[in-house]
Formats: sequence, structure tokens, C-alpha cells
Amino acid sequence: MSAAYDEKALKNVVKEGGKRGVEIEGAASLGGLEFFCTKVDEPQGNVELLLKSVEAMNAEVDETEEERRGGSAAIGKMIFSCNDEVLAIVAYVPADKKDKVECECRQFGSGFLGGL
Repeated sequence: MSAAYDEKALKNVVKEGGKRGVEIEGAASLGGLEFFCTKVDEPQGNVELLLKSVEAMNAEVDETEEERRGGSAAIGKMIFSCNDEVLAIVAYVPADKKDKVECECRQFGSGFLGGL
């Protein structure tokens, strides 16, 4: 584990990411959503933690658990997290949607962030 975060922070990140995954999956099932952008608070701009959050969003749903978590691996995402000094961005595109993304993420990001 990185020295940049502790076990409690990781637990909070995974919990928030799992819940956000369920929200994304629910929105997609209502309207045919294929791509989604959102922010999460818990990673506080830490890219490692933001990746853990996206992993939790994409985790397979465990139907034996009391609370649903994850389930949005079929949805492409751009997830943001920040603190007062740093903005972290993670993009995730499922393999079956890569043909729908017409540019490289780096091109998209530079165009998207050029105005900041």
C-alpha cells in the first residue's frame, strides 16, 4: 500500500465507489446510458485511490451482501476527484465500447482540460 493513504481512507474510497457504481448502473438501466461522468469525494485528488474507486464501481455485484455495490463495469466512465491543490481524472472504457470512442483519451483530456 502507498504511504499516500491509509487503510481507513481506502475503506471509505471503496465504499463510496461501490455505491456510485450502483447509481451509475441504475441510471444506465433506465435510459440506455453507455458513458457517464461524475466526481467522487473520498480520494481527495489521489490518483491511486481514484483508481481503487473505479475498481469498486466496476466490481461484480455480490447478491449475498445486504447492500448492493459496484455493477457498472459495462458503462464507460470519466471520474474526477480533487482537493484544494490537485485534480485527478480516471477514464475507463469497457472493451466492447472502445470502437465508440473516436479519439485517444490523451487527446480528449487535452481538449477537455485546455480551458482550465
